[in-house]
Amino acid sequence: MIARDTVYPLKGFDPALSYMLLGDDDKVYASIRFCHITLYEGYRFDGCTCAPDFCRALPGCAVHDALLQILDCAPGLFTEQLAHEQLYHIHKEHRFPLAKLYYWFVAGWPRKLYNQITK
Repeated sequence: MIARDTVYPLKGFDPALSYMLLGDDDKVYASIRFCHITLYEGYRFDGCTCAPDFCRALPGCAVHDALLQILDCAPGLFTEQLAHEQLYHIHKEHRFPLAKLYYWFVAGWPRKLYNQITK
């Protein structure tokens, strides 16, 4: 769970893009504005899917999770590939040594296999 409001830059996003992710309780848990995503206090995610939850990995995984949830609610708002790239950029900013490996898992054939299994 996100303990406090946290803002992360988004690379490659349209600066005019704006979106709010609402929970079942109508509370805003994430928002995109001006090429930044804010994860608000109380945002919950289940960690890095199919990968260890290292401290330096969690910010990128949380943003990735929120972006994929936004895509589920608003298909076509941006590409899934762009969401995957944010995971990599945030991992690099946090000097996470396994950034390339995690990116490969979400964007490469392991992701395709995961999508087939979970259908």
